[in-house]
Amino acid sequence: MDDPFGNNPTPAWRHTGQVAGCQNNLEVGDPWSGTNIPSVKGANGFSYHLQELAFFSWFYGAPSIAVNNWFSDNNTFTSDAGPVCK
Repeated sequence: MDDPFGNNPTPAWRHTGQVAGCQNNLEVGDPWSGTNIPSVKGANGFSYHLQELAFFSWFYGAPSIAVNNWFSDNNTFTSDAGPVCK
């Protein structure tokens, strides 16, 4: 479960999105900070600008356990985070 208080340890990952050094927690928006997927127009006519989010398997490694073997919600990440950051 994604704990909103930040108690989500993961293998350390780096150099993706807003992270310049190493980060070792499950923050699904951090890897793609500043990257939006195509906007979605709601029934109210408002355009929603959604952020790409990384899935569990991006943090913990391949193979992906998500639907379609994806690593992010818009399939922008096509592989896991790579080797553990030291």
